[in-house]
Amino acid sequence: ALDRPSTLRRAGSSRRRGGRSASDIGQPTEATGAVADRLRHRGSAEIMLTAPDVALTLVSAIALTQVRRFPQAVLATTAAANMVSMVGGWQVNLAQLGVTVAMFGYALTRPRARAIRAAGIGSVLLGVTSLLSAGLRTGEWGRLDVVLWLWLATAAALAIEGRRATMAALTDRALRAEESREETARRRVAEDRVRIAREL
Repeated sequence: ALDRPSTLRRAGSSRRRGGRSASDIGQPTEATGAVADRLRHRGSAEIMLTAPDVALTLVSAIALTQVRRFPQAVLATTAAANMVSMVGGWQVNLAQLGVTVAMFGYALTRPRARAIRAAGIGSVLLGVTSLLSAGLRTGEWGRLDVVLWLWLATAAALAIEGRRATMAALTDRALRAEESREETARRRVAEDRVRIAREL
């Protein structure tokens, strides 16, 4: 019984040296405070939807409804909308997606040489506009991913068109072979009839 206070004092000192008390567990440390500040700073960046974004999205969407009938006009319209969004710094719109879909539709309906030429012209125009607008506005490189998406759409369309051409050639070859076999069979039947008639 006489040794109990000294035992309690040793236990309390060991708790102070080796660990934290229950009240200290709920208090944030410096590391957790820094992480919380970073998360608050990261979450403070809001995406603002402006009237030009809505207008550019509507223009691109309306133009894409006519991509089958007027692929060249739709490609020019969506490319112009994309250039306007780059110059104005409006990025919350479907102009980039619109010009990618328009390029895909144009490459599907035009010869390979014209599709590659259109992709090259569009890449130069959009790339130069992105570089100049971003350089004048922020002093940094512009968003050149639209050029990559443009060539990706062109490559996909050309691959699909090439497969269609191959399938059409194989189908035509099969039809010609069938017609040739039928013609050979008819000629043999006619020759047999002539031979039988001569024998009679």
